[in-house]
Amino acid sequence: MALMLKISGFESSEKSLLISLACSIRRLIVEVGQLYDYDNQAATISKRMRVACLEK
Repeated sequence: MALMLKISGFESSEKSLLISLACSIRRLIVEVGQLYDYDNQAATISKRMRVACLEK
């Protein structure tokens, strides 16, 4: 569901679309990780993606 929230706000740039999608996926991974107690794995994945989200 988190992925669908930003679709209407995308710019025409493909890079912007991919970064927004990556940020949405990162949030989803963290939420699912917390829900199922896979915090270590979720944290590892989200750390890799955080840089792209912060550069946005």
